[in-house]
Amino acid sequence: MRKEINSELVAYIETEFFPIYETFDKGHDLKHIKEVIDRALKIADSIDGLDIDIVYAAASLHDIGIQQQRKNHAFYSGLIVQNNEGLRNFFDRDEIRIIKEAVEDHSTSLGREPRSIYGKIVCDADKDNDLETSLTRAYEFTLAYFPDFNQEECLENVFEQLNFKFGNEGKVHFWIGTEEQQEFLNQMRSLANDKEAFLTTMEPIVEKCGKAEKVKCINS
Repeated sequence: MRKEINSELVAYIETEFFPIYETFDKGHDLKHIKEVIDRALKIADSIDGLDIDIVYAAASLHDIGIQQQRKNHAFYSGLIVQNNEGLRNFFDRDEIRIIKEAVEDHSTSLGREPRSIYGKIVCDADKDNDLETSLTRAYEFTLAYFPDFNQEECLENVFEQLNFKFGNEGKVHFWIGTEEQQEFLNQMRSLANDKEAFLTTMEPIVEKCGKAEKVKCINS
């Protein structure tokens, strides 16, 4: 049975932070945050001795630093956690530090193991378990941040990111991992090593995102 999160903490975070996420790109908006929270809580259900309020806060706040800077948002998320007075009504100094480190460590691009079980949970939960969802987020992110790219350039960018994260030397690891997550990881690694399969998979995603023209082959 899932432990209950402090309702006052939920109300505070939903009031103080959730509206900010409504201004972010689709890859990091409130829908994404709620999905990460749900996955984090599910992972936490299988582990004894965790503080569920810390899990909830870290999952809720891991991307909030995007309001300061996209590239180093994990670092800025940590600063926001550290400096937010309201969070101190729910957590002591050590708990704030744990949340701060968890949001700092969630980024796959850092290429390092999170410092606590809470960081590992958020890092794992931040990854979609569904191939289509993950590729859609990557494509929508590219459209938002590189508006001058043509379709071929957008797909090239997504493929580069796929290889960076899931290629043979990819950064993505599931630190706790479930059977579902391992299956997803295998699917993504397979696509990262097969450009033709990647392009075929992207065709319906491109159409769904409003780019209806046929996907063109990317030059190797």
